[in-house]
Amino acid sequence: MSEAMAAIASGLRKVTRLGWRGADGRRHLARIAALGPVHHALFALRRLRKADDPFSRTHPFDVEYGVRTSGFLPAWLLWSGSSADAHSTAYAGCQPSCLRAALRSLPGLEHSQFLDLGCGMGRALIVASEFPFAGIMGVELSSALARTAGRNVRTVAARHSLRTAMTVRQGDASQVAFPSRHLVVFLYHSFGAALVETIARRVAAHVGDGGEAFFIYENPVHGAVLDAMAEYTRWSAAYVRHDPQERGFGPEDGEAVVVWRAGRPGTAMPAADAGRGIVITKPGWRAELL
Repeated sequence: MSEAMAAIASGLRKVTRLGWRGADGRRHLARIAALGPVHHALFALRRLRKADDPFSRTHPFDVEYGVRTSGFLPAWLLWSGSSADAHSTAYAGCQPSCLRAALRSLPGLEHSQFLDLGCGMGRALIVASEFPFAGIMGVELSSALARTAGRNVRTVAARHSLRTAMTVRQGDASQVAFPSRHLVVFLYHSFGAALVETIARRVAAHVGDGGEAFFIYENPVHGAVLDAMAEYTRWSAAYVRHDPQERGFGPEDGEAVVVWRAGRPGTAMPAADAGRGIVITKPGWRAELL
């Protein structure tokens, strides 16, 4: 019996003993799913196109750029063996129109580094490359997603050689070394509340009084975490409707996008409606704005 098959058999015996409904049983199932032959098969099955799943359809963005960022992958299929797995939600690509709207509202992009934490297959990195950032970096815990993101950004770089270089790092978003004291951080509901707080505190401490960070949170399910932190103030809050060509490639017709700011006092003023309240309409999954 091969090493992989022995590990699968051992894992199944433990699941049978513990039961798959309990936390320990589910943890062993996730470990089985992460094993090479099992993971490749499950990953391929999950990425098969489903007519009734808007995330599974090939997004127009992928057609435009010649990349593959479409699909929905549950957290258990992204298990890496790290303690950070407990904070992951799932993979689904952000809608480009939402991120573009947020980035257009920010000053000084040419002096800032764009940082996508939980970058998935790299869709947000490619959107950021449309803007004049000083640098663009994505961090992804799942090695499978990080490999896909790496292929995607290389494809775009080959076709658009004058754009800012994009890099992808496989690793824990809570441990990332920040590349600058001028940051634009992006999350698309990538993590649970505890990790959002950890990241937000690290960002604020890193930029301090001499730097500046804008924290873009699309579908801000845990936005209350940033609202409660004295280091952050609201910059903007908007419900961004998807561009017509994007509709039908996500579960709704738009997303709530809230931006917070930390660091030195800025000269530009926040949007007049930046303080709009966040309402959770689907616990753990969907945020709206008052």
